[in-house]
Amino acid sequence: MKFREIFRFEIAYQFRTMIVWIVFFIILVFSFFMMRFSSPMDESYLNAPIHIAFLSSIGTLVWLVIASSIAGDAGTRDVQCRMFPMVYTSQSTKLDYFGGKFLAVFVVNSLLLLAIPFGALIAFYIEPHSPELIGPLQLSSYMNAYLLIVLPNLFVASGFQFSISILSKKAITSYFGSAMLLIASIFIPAVFSQFFDLWDLGKIFQPFGFSLISEMDDLWDLNQKNTYQIKFEGLLLWNRLLGLGLAICLLVFAYYRFRFVYPVENTSFWLNKVIKDKYLKSVIFLGKGFDKNDEV
Repeated sequence: MKFREIFRFEIAYQFRTMIVWIVFFIILVFSFFMMRFSSPMDESYLNAPIHIAFLSSIGTLVWLVIASSIAGDAGTRDVQCRMFPMVYTSQSTKLDYFGGKFLAVFVVNSLLLLAIPFGALIAFYIEPHSPELIGPLQLSSYMNAYLLIVLPNLFVASGFQFSISILSKKAITSYFGSAMLLIASIFIPAVFSQFFDLWDLGKIFQPFGFSLISEMDDLWDLNQKNTYQIKFEGLLLWNRLLGLGLAICLLVFAYYRFRFVYPVENTSFWLNKVIKDKYLKSVIFLGKGFDKNDEV
């Protein structure tokens, strides 16, 4: 299987699973209720660009908690379903396999997170409960939030989830990656600000950037909130670049560490240490391990 076939198969498989549609529905409902029954402390519009950006940031955190299994399943399904002898010995290269699966995970989750702007639009424009709080429709607000907040957050989280799961060959580890990101989002700003008095650095290192969005909401006046669009500049620019850079580094590391090898089972710890030699892995084939990239 080449890159295109792996990519197409993974997307088709994911959209046939129930969890994908459950996640989409949960995020859609969350976004709807978040906007439907909230009211700004000032007189800014509910659909002001800053509020759409904040919803997008919080929405990706909800997705992070409930959707880790998508990346984990893509990275480990062939091993868990015992399909690895056929898949690992096919004509596909490591780049085809790794790249096709990760890109499919990213595309599937990107489509799922369209539920955030869709839910907000439904809340705002289908019999809104407070029409006076709804300003003019600005499609650029939703586009900017999706491109500058949702997609970078998604790339960072999917990179962590997929890399950890495909290296460990255990789907549950994708939840560990999500937990690490969630903990980092909560504690990194506090550590930098409280212990080192580096407030700006803490905001830059926060994985999902909601501290920066909250700061904009606090500092902007009424006119800025209702009209200003968030831009790829200042601390937000550095926050996005740092997150994307770390995710790319982790994906590159995972790519070079990944092998078409199934971990040997039912052996002791010391025997596993011995058979880490690539030659031995190549000859242990029947349900134990096989690396098609190594020469025997």
